[in-house]
Amino acid sequence: MYNEENFIDVQSYETYNSKDDFVIENGILCRCYAKSTVVTIEDGVTTIKKDAFKYLENKKRRERGWKCFCIGTEEENPTPLRKIVLPNSVTEIEEGAFANLEYLEEINLPNGITEIPNALFCNCHNLKEINIPDTVKKIGDNAFACCDELKKINIPDSIEEIGEGAFWLCIGVSEKNFNFSRSLKKIGKEAFWWTGARIAIFADCECGKDAFLACDDLMRKEI
Repeated sequence: MYNEENFIDVQSYETYNSKDDFVIENGILCRCYAKSTVVTIEDGVTTIKKDAFKYLENKKRRERGWKCFCIGTEEENPTPLRKIVLPNSVTEIEEGAFANLEYLEEINLPNGITEIPNALFCNCHNLKEINIPDTVKKIGDNAFACCDELKKINIPDSIEEIGEGAFWLCIGVSEKNFNFSRSLKKIGKEAFWWTGARIAIFADCECGKDAFLACDDLMRKEI
């Protein structure tokens, strides 16, 4: 058993980030080491690298150079990341950048991005709400796979393609209606697998195998 006295005070770190928490090079966020439940990325950052948050994944004891990230315990991260605040200057987020942040509940997506890359939020089990900007045209493969607490999601009419397994096992949207526009031309296989959602698409939309398996209803609108 771990000793709770080894845990840092979550409240004291809740909104505080220092320059030492980040590695930023030429506007690219390469690494985030913040020991806080809320992380705010500074304005001017344009790109979030794939591995930028890998040190904050909720895994047991891991080393960062000579430091033990988990503060004297081999149990889970004592200050799991729950919120990320991104500046509007961000225009590119690499695939899987926020994957495996198990306790992430809230994040804003800047208007400058045009794609939700592959596996961006994969295994973010506590993500509750997401607003996809109307600048986004594509949702990548497994982008929200296993986000089982995701209940509120806005998918704009600008979306042209939804990748394979994009909302795979997002059971939190079981009562959600998705009424897609004519812009949506392709839905990958197993995209809404076992969501229980109600889907309405236009008849000319290309759909992969089992794209709507175990969905509550599917309606194809006339062209």
